Amino acid sequence: AVATKLKTLEGFSKTEITGKSAQARFNVLIDRHREYDKASAAALGVSEEYDETIQLLDDLLLEVDEYTRAEEQRSAEQKEKFAAEEKTGKSIRDEAVARLQKRKVRSDGEQNGVTPPRKVTVIDLMREDNEKEREMRAEQWKQEQEMMRQQKQSELNDRKEEREFRMRIAELENERFKTLLQLAKMKSGGEASSSNICSDGLDGDNF
Repeated sequence: AVATKLKTLEGFSKTEITGKSAQARFNVLIDRHREYDKASAAALGVSEEYDETIQLLDDLLLEVDEYTRAEEQRSAEQKEKFAAEEKTGKSIRDEAVARLQKRKVRSDGEQNGVTPPRKVTVIDLMREDNEKEREMRAEQWKQEQEMMRQQKQSELNDRKEEREFRMRIAELENERFKTLLQLAKMKSGGEASSSNICSDGLDGDNF
């Protein structure tokens, strides 16, 4: 789908691009920018140009990392879910059988002539327990979603602050460089003025 859209863009010359080659190129760009980020972090304080392309790659890298973490977390949660469901299912069945046996014992001990209650089956007890389990899972899911939302927002804020910090460092370095240039020009102009004064003085003496 991405390759097809790229081919329709005006001015895009690589009409032979495929989905596989587009993905490979994207992976190369992400890997290179990841190395660039590492090098930039190690060279803190060095003036670097921060343009729209770098900002776009920063945003893409963040999205890729978030997607990867989300997939890893989803896979781990799925495995935990299956294991918990298997364990819970066995526990519910065992508990239902035990409760049914207790009710049977109480029913057998009742006196004759009393109308027995409706027969409760293991399925009835399991259905009741499953309903409670669904409510607990629904509440747990809401809490997990809220935690994930807060974590994602926190990461976005951290990334934004880091980007703004880098831009501020670059601005400060540029300002320092401009100041040094101005000082150099002033020094050069002062030396030139002194030279002219000396020259004028010598001419006056000759007069």
